[in-house]
Amino acid sequence: MIRLPEEIIPYFEEAGWKEGRKIDLSNLLKNEFGEYPENYLLFMSEFLGLEIHNKGEIEYISDGQVDKIEYDNYIHFDLMYGEELVIDAEGEEGGIKYYSDLIGKKLYPIGMVRDDFTAAVDENLAVYIFNTGILGCVKVHDDPYQGLKCILKNDLYTHAYILEEEGEHKGKWFKRKVPKG
Repeated sequence: MIRLPEEIIPYFEEAGWKEGRKIDLSNLLKNEFGEYPENYLLFMSEFLGLEIHNKGEIEYISDGQVDKIEYDNYIHFDLMYGEELVIDAEGEEGGIKYYSDLIGKKLYPIGMVRDDFTAAVDENLAVYIFNTGILGCVKVHDDPYQGLKCILKNDLYTHAYILEEEGEHKGKWFKRKVPKG
């Protein structure tokens, strides 16, 4: 049964995905945190190695002129990013460990979003994106397939929660107010 939202299936098919895709992940039974959850392995066996793109153009007006900007919302399902995110090159804790500790849940890498953000899921497959700097951590969606849709449609904040990283609310989630347009 396909659980991907219908409107993003063409992006996945273009990247080589097909219903029933399953790659062998038996070499990934253990990680830095112990064993991977079974639902994570099942999810990743469907998508690992794929680079899913949603490309297009948006028109906008600047100084009275209509201009266009190209966009490429994508996610690259790759676990190689996981190594550098647990312990970085200087021996400091990386983003996966940092945010796992901060939110009190183990996070598991699923890849990169637009070269800027790490994508991860928790044991329930809720989707998070983060970078330790500009964005911080955003819980994109509780449903992994809807989370992928939000990433590809650049709708990262409609259902999202932002993690407070400092101060008296450290470790708490806040709903971002999205302006109605």
